[in-house]
Amino acid sequence: MIYKEGRYGKFLACPNFPKCKNTVTLDKNGNVIVADEKKQNFAGFTCEICGGEMVVRNGKFGEFYACSNYPSCKFTKQKIIKTDIPCPRCGSEIIARQGKGGTLYYTCEGYPECDFSSWDRPLKEKCPNCSSNLYFKKARKIVVCKNKGCEYQREQDSIGDNNE
Repeated sequence: MIYKEGRYGKFLACPNFPKCKNTVTLDKNGNVIVADEKKQNFAGFTCEICGGEMVVRNGKFGEFYACSNYPSCKFTKQKIIKTDIPCPRCGSEIIARQGKGGTLYYTCEGYPECDFSSWDRPLKEKCPNCSSNLYFKKARKIVVCKNKGCEYQREQDSIGDNNE
């Protein structure tokens, strides 16, 4: 067996591929995972299609929820992070989702009815000039107001911006 690198990390594979397709899964520390150790991590809710238990799986874009009845039921659901911040357009909650490369983006949970989306993290605090939502721009480490006509911005202060 030889070490190889795949989309889910390192694994052991037979050097006689494609004649032999034997592989062994490794954990993040490089230890062999025995088939009995592959426990299903139940998510605590049921599948919307077949009613089976949903489990937490790991794919190339991070963790997601999948039906435990796979392959007969192929329902999946993206893992989301709640922010407890109301959407500036419709008032529903803004949620964080993970995009390609592990980057977070923020969108309204009422999608597709509400099309709010932002790369910048919305904050619970309001703009002192126009009372609209403030956003944290991670790359520039500043807090800004995105309301047209309002040019409010300030340097990052200790508002708990290290959770990204």
